[in-house]
Amino acid sequence: MKKIIILAAVAATVSVPALARNAGIPGHPLPGRSMASTFVIQNWLDTELPGGSYVAELAKAYQERADYEAAYSGDGDTNWYDATAFYAKSVRAANGEDVQPWAPSELGLDDAVLTVAYDATIKRAAKYRSIAPAACAQLVALYDHYIEQVRETPHYITEPDAVFTGWVAAYKSCYTPSNIYGFPINACENTDNDRRIQDEPAPGLNERSKAEALAAELGADEASGLLGLIDAFIMVEGHASTTASMRYNKRLGECRAGFVKELLTVAGVETTRVGAVSKGEEELEVQTGDGVEEYRNRRVVVIEQ
Repeated sequence: MKKIIILAAVAATVSVPALARNAGIPGHPLPGRSMASTFVIQNWLDTELPGGSYVAELAKAYQERADYEAAYSGDGDTNWYDATAFYAKSVRAANGEDVQPWAPSELGLDDAVLTVAYDATIKRAAKYRSIAPAACAQLVALYDHYIEQVRETPHYITEPDAVFTGWVAAYKSCYTPSNIYGFPINACENTDNDRRIQDEPAPGLNERSKAEALAAELGADEASGLLGLIDAFIMVEGHASTTASMRYNKRLGECRAGFVKELLTVAGVETTRVGAVSKGEEELEVQTGDGVEEYRNRRVVVIEQ
């Protein structure tokens, strides 16, 4: 049996939500289970899958979930039987199918926390799969394993808390920081004397619109309870180019970060879940000499931690 991979790393301490055990309909079948597959699944578990693309990583992630279940057979064949459901998804993904996680209703579950997690999984994986394919694939597979653990009748292994912790870590790994370049061009009128050069591609209002859209998205997550569910904190970093003194650019960073932080709180993000910090010209995205206008260095970066 291959080494079971539950999680590469846990991103943060998580408060696991209280969920009712055996919340599923008694006898509700796990989609894709096949008793016949119990005789062939071991060969698949011993196969070294290639990975790489998002769908290929899905195949590996579901293979790990099947391996996890198959390793626990202390109560007979029950876990082998459950493992075949994950095995089936792994095979489908290996054949190029964009496998989707089970909706709670498919497992006879009706729970608000599960629904929030399901919606977050779908949304997150779709948005960042091309940027972080392995982490986003783990997010999908771990969500499926989580609800499978919640709904099953207790037998040798029932570990929804441990799998949920893995899902949270995968969620936090399946993302990229959001960069808002050249923003805000009008937000810091009292201090920001930067002038845009002619060949800069964005006219200022575009950056403001992007910041507002991002704030609305994160605010909606807070309203759904998602940020609380994953115990997330949003850090807003304000950056500047090198066109002024370091002290002046520090003030620019403060203004830019503060402006976006205010957008987030107006959109509904709790003030305790968002912070702002100025990097000034200390962390340039594009390395330049002193006194150089580079719009990619005048930016706000929003990071979910």
